Amino acid sequence: NIKLMCLIAAPEGLKYVTEQHPDVEIFTAAIDERLNDHGYIVP
Repeated sequence: NIKLMCLIAAPEGLKYVTEQHPDVEIFTAAIDERLNDHGYIVP
């Protein structure tokens, strides 16, 4: 069993991980709105 724990995630990253590894459970404290054009979380 693999569990991923993170403080902040972006929807794009969550989508990618769940598509590539559907068996991994993801726990995150917060989900940001989106990533900017450079792939960074927008505050």
